[in-house]
Amino acid sequence: MKTKSWVLTAAIAMAALPTLVAAGTIDLAIDRAGGGGADIVVNSLDWNIGNGLAIGAVPMIVGANVEVRLQQRLSIFNLSTGGSAQLPAGREWTLVAKIPETVLSVAGVAPFQTVIFGLNPNPATTPNTIRIYEGNADANDLAGTGFDTGTLILEATTVYQVATFTGTGGGSGTNLDQFPGANPPTDDYPSIDTVTSIGVAELRAIVNFANPNYFTNFPNGPGQVCLSVFNTSQITPFGEAEPAASFLGRAPQVGAVNGINGLDFQFQVDANQSFIIAPPGDADYNTRVDASDFNILVLNWQGSGKTWAQGDFNGDSVVDALDFNALVLNWQSGVGAAADASPRPVPEPASLALLAIGGLALMNRSRSSIWTPSK
Repeated sequence: MKTKSWVLTAAIAMAALPTLVAAGTIDLAIDRAGGGGADIVVNSLDWNIGNGLAIGAVPMIVGANVEVRLQQRLSIFNLSTGGSAQLPAGREWTLVAKIPETVLSVAGVAPFQTVIFGLNPNPATTPNTIRIYEGNADANDLAGTGFDTGTLILEATTVYQVATFTGTGGGSGTNLDQFPGANPPTDDYPSIDTVTSIGVAELRAIVNFANPNYFTNFPNGPGQVCLSVFNTSQITPFGEAEPAASFLGRAPQVGAVNGINGLDFQFQVDANQSFIIAPPGDADYNTRVDASDFNILVLNWQGSGKTWAQGDFNGDSVVDALDFNALVLNWQSGVGAAADASPRPVPEPASLALLAIGGLALMNRSRSSIWTPSK
């Protein structure tokens, strides 16, 4: 089965982290079964193409809230020294996700619609989780079961997401299931057709938990580590995976024509993934400290109960002069990389003045009182 790499790279300036392989990147030491065996040094994970379900996405209406569920199985580990490694016999890693989204725009009429989705930051009922499990090899693509069993080894919360789907035709007479996995090929859903479509997405999620029995050198900064998903593809009909009959216990409600009838939209999913370790001051996890991060800090200035993504860079849940100092010390770090295309407002002059005063105040503090990045 065709797979895509979910690249595990990380940008960091902390000498305590091992295995520096290039400027700003590290490989991850992984114990594949969490049993205290020899680590393998991995720079990417190759995931099998899997399933996605957009719950409540049909019909596509601007402002509609959608829950996206994803599930995939790991294929191989790509090693930093070249070559690859597999999981022990009878074991597997699986990924499941629940992502709250909102329809931002709709152009055209099905099956020729272009729809843009963004993260719903305040979902009323939808969980916001990405999880990876390790356990017995019991996940079944067609049944859609066994993806959330075993030992939880990683959990993350999505903080940024945007996706675009473009319908290219299809409809009645275009089979949803065109996967040639059986011999002869079998249409497991003969009564379900689909629109044809292709989509792309970008996602970033803060890693809240990494099981140290598996990720043996994973950095443990206060919200610094971000799972980044990019260059994704979402496609219908299914040609490289079996359409799942269940997503974390929920059967798809796609109707006679997926994308036109029913409540949900089901699609084949593939993606690349990286782990980004943000330098202090990088609130949006793009490995650069620039005006976008400054703007985020301004918007949350003097706020409590805040996270790294809101400008709290020292883990005390408050956005204050210490966090401003961290941003200043790393200002323009990584700016030589490609510019972030995400639109953000420009700080107002009054806010700039406020933080400038905060910066001057820092000059009068003793050196020991100023928080500096970990060395």
